[in-house]
Amino acid sequence: MTDFNPFARQQTILKYYRKYRGYFIWGFLVLLGSNGFAIISPLLLKEGIDAVSFVVSAGSGGFRPNLLWFPSEAVYEVIAIAVSSLLIKYALSIVALAIVGGIFRFYARRTLIWASRHIEYDLRNELFGHLLKLSASYYQRTPTGDIIARASNDIEAVRLMVGPAVMQLMNTVIIGVLAFTSMLFISPRLTIYSLIPLPLLSVTMWLVGQQIHRRFMKIQDHFSKMSAFVQESLSGIRIVKAFRREGYREEKFREVNQEYVRLNLSLARLRAFFMPTIMFLVGMVVLTVLWAGGHAVINKSISLGEFVAFMAYLKMLIWPMLAIGWVISLYQRGTASLERIDSILNEKPDVYNGANLVKSRGEGTLRYNKLSFTYPGTNRQVLRDISFELQPGEIVAIVGPTGSGKSTLISLLVRKYPVTDNAIFINDVDINKLPLDDLRTMVGLVSQDPYLFSDSVAANIAFSQPQVDQNAVRDAAIKAALDNEIESFPQKYDTILGERGITLSGGQKQRAAIARALLKKPSILIFDDAFSSVDTQTEESILENLSTTDHRTTTLLISHRPSTIRRADRVLVLDQGTIVEAGTHDELIAKQGRYYEIIRRELLASELELLD
Repeated sequence: MTDFNPFARQQTILKYYRKYRGYFIWGFLVLLGSNGFAIISPLLLKEGIDAVSFVVSAGSGGFRPNLLWFPSEAVYEVIAIAVSSLLIKYALSIVALAIVGGIFRFYARRTLIWASRHIEYDLRNELFGHLLKLSASYYQRTPTGDIIARASNDIEAVRLMVGPAVMQLMNTVIIGVLAFTSMLFISPRLTIYSLIPLPLLSVTMWLVGQQIHRRFMKIQDHFSKMSAFVQESLSGIRIVKAFRREGYREEKFREVNQEYVRLNLSLARLRAFFMPTIMFLVGMVVLTVLWAGGHAVINKSISLGEFVAFMAYLKMLIWPMLAIGWVISLYQRGTASLERIDSILNEKPDVYNGANLVKSRGEGTLRYNKLSFTYPGTNRQVLRDISFELQPGEIVAIVGPTGSGKSTLISLLVRKYPVTDNAIFINDVDINKLPLDDLRTMVGLVSQDPYLFSDSVAANIAFSQPQVDQNAVRDAAIKAALDNEIESFPQKYDTILGERGITLSGGQKQRAAIARALLKKPSILIFDDAFSSVDTQTEESILENLSTTDHRTTTLLISHRPSTIRRADRVLVLDQGTIVEAGTHDELIAKQGRYYEIIRRELLASELELLD
């Protein structure tokens, strides 16, 4: 069973409470002042009513002053005028107290809500910063829609907990203490009567609070699933349309949405039960106090003014008692969301900077030393005993059938996954001893399916170096054989690309990614089937541009194209996670082994395409 502890679930944001404690302290003091002014009004009301009661009692024959030299009627009129004047002063005082209290309450709300907005801002930044540090394995097992839901919907629930809920809790505590003390001072007996339903109210709030937490947790989990479904459907909208599955996806969404509505209705029914229950218990308190207080006034145990003041203080407690239900709901929803956010913040990246880091010096010597690798959570070994070395400026092609481990081999070079010590070296330094930022600055990676952002062409090319000048961006585009096409765009380099670069063709996206990698001038450049959507002539132009550059770049080419592979100084053939052949293109062709079969098959496929 979930423990109802107001602090156990809030460890993540306690540091933010401390950071913005000035806001909360000031908000508490201003609320104290606001309620302090409010607590005075019933006392003025009591004095006014007792004064009126005295005048009424005198007018009905109860007033008999023993002043023989002065008529009693004249004395009565003087007292009535004095009381009337006093009532006006009381009324004006009550109005003034209400105005001042309202001003204090405004500043209290502004201060505490500002604090919650600051915490929301910091928490969202912390979450996003932590997401950027997590390893690739986390994103392989976590849907993007789920992450988005936690970064938006859940953080909003946390904000409501640390802002409005805390403010109302403070207000309830302050007004509760002040009003209860005043009630106790007026009539201890009536105060005891007002506390009779309190145990039942406490038990009800505790039980319902547990249920709210569980149900809201289910709602948020399902909201994540629904967000993931929508994100997946929209990201793959072209596939959905191509296979005419709009109706199927719409029906699936209707089912997911219907379940979301069902879960929300379940919570709504619980809250619909909760609030009337609290209102019923509060109504019983008022009824009990009216009955007992009425008898006390008749028996003259307390005055009418004291009874009215007591009821005014009780009325001050009614809204806080009702608001407790709202506070508990916000608290349980906030803690449920906080648990979901914590599940991300508590994730530890598989790849991180170790101890005794060193700086790498050199032009780009790369060495694999008996590297073996198994993906986390699996038992299948993807790479086995991989060893080879590249010298600065050397071009090495890696070929092999699908699933042979080519992409894994280069993913480990940039430490997308944990790498064993002394398995990969750059400039004779173990990559585990290199700072991650330095390692990934030294390596430029271009994948088969590059990702472009919804930004300008220039911003995408300059992604690694946002402050670089336009000439450097254009130079990189020229080397990637993209400049002429960019110049034909409506806004040239300032043309805004659609999401994931959807406004560009597949070949243009790949060349933009190549330009992005070239701009950073890496020591090691990796092309992971990066020319698959580029025609052969353009590919030749790009590779020729690379060969004439004044920067000695060590290059790894992963490709099936014979035209690409021929440019390599050496070729490594991977099969089932191990190197089965190595040598130059001509040497391996002459050997007529595994490499020869791959090239012959690719040439045959090209010829068949030409015949079609």
